[in-house]
Amino acid sequence: MDAALCAFDADGVITHWNREAERILGWTAAEAVGRQGFAGWAVRTADAEEVEGRLLSAMRSPGRQVHEFALLTKDGGRVLVRTQSAAVRGPDGEPAGLYCAFSEVHAQIDLERSIALSEALFEDASWGVVLVDADLRPAVVNAHAARSLGRGARRCWADRWASCCPRAWRSWRARSRMCWPRARRPRRRRSG
Repeated sequence: MDAALCAFDADGVITHWNREAERILGWTAAEAVGRQGFAGWAVRTADAEEVEGRLLSAMRSPGRQVHEFALLTKDGGRVLVRTQSAAVRGPDGEPAGLYCAFSEVHAQIDLERSIALSEALFEDASWGVVLVDADLRPAVVNAHAARSLGRGARRCWADRWASCCPRAWRSWRARSRMCWPRARRPRRRRSG
C-alpha cells in the first residue's frame, strides 16, 4: 500500500507533496507546495484549526503522532485519512518542520484486517511460519517458528532474516542454489 507523503516547514508551509497525495486528493505538487497548511483548500475552513493543531502537535512531541480526519479532494469530495506525523529536527535539535504520511482509512483498515486474519491463521499453524518482507526482515513469525529458532518473535521482527536465524539463512541459500544451479561449463579436455 502506497502512502501519500507531504512535509511542512516550521511555519506550516507545505514543502513536499508526492504522487500518492496527488492521487488521493487530486491536487498536484505545483498546486500544493508553497501553501500555508491545508486550510481552505484541502480541509474545510470549519475543521482547519483542529486539523492544523493535531498535525503540528507532532513538532512538540517525541516520536510520531497518529490521527484520523477528513480532507477535501480537488473536486469537492471528502476522504477520511489516517495520518502519521513526526517532527523533522534541525542541526540544533529544534523542530525544523513536520513529515506527514497519510492514506485512505478504508485502505488502511482493509490492510490491518488482512494482516490480523493472516496472523490468526499463522499462529494456529502446527508448523513454523516466517514471512519475510522485501527488506529481508521477518514480517510474521508464529510461535512454533520462534521456538524453533530459539528466539522470541518480537526479537525476530527487529532483525534481518540472515541475522535472526543464520543457520536457516545458510540452509535456505544452499537449497536455493540446488533448485537453480548455475549453468555448467564444459570440462576441458586434457591434452596428453
